[in-house]
Amino acid sequence: MTIKHALITLFLIISLSACFSEQEGGSSYLKTETSIQTPDRPFQDLNGTSYTMENLKGKPIIINFWATWCPPCRAEMPSMNRAWAKVKDEGILMFAANVGESPETIAKFTEEIPIDFPIILDVNAKLSMAWGVRGMPTTYIIDAKGKVVYSAVGERPWDDDSILDAVRALK
Repeated sequence: MTIKHALITLFLIISLSACFSEQEGGSSYLKTETSIQTPDRPFQDLNGTSYTMENLKGKPIIINFWATWCPPCRAEMPSMNRAWAKVKDEGILMFAANVGESPETIAKFTEEIPIDFPIILDVNAKLSMAWGVRGMPTTYIIDAKGKVVYSAVGERPWDDDSILDAVRALK
């Protein structure tokens, strides 16, 4: 096993342990963030389109780190799709950053559970490590200035209007 594969395996083991954790209770689904910085690392979607956080400034962004083998990730993806249907025409961006899997694995998953918003490839887990992801699913909400303002670890009802209204307020 190469060092690269060992690091990815370690990251996935850590993620798997968080993958089965319960979502936080209470009326607030989002944790207010003040310490997370968006990394200046380019990323690419399944269609080959490249992005940087710098060139996405000006619009709120929801970025979800997930994997096909993670039960809470699988469970929340339909609500993320419904959320995307609600906000896609409102100037809000949304990305599903798949960690550690091939385009073929993702394609098989999306045949079963469609994802209508851009899917980012993080095959070697470098992007998720740069973001400080420690478990999946992990979702960050970035304001129009490019600052992470909310985070959530674990499954959430992303199509809930209380969550989407918090994102809409960032425009």
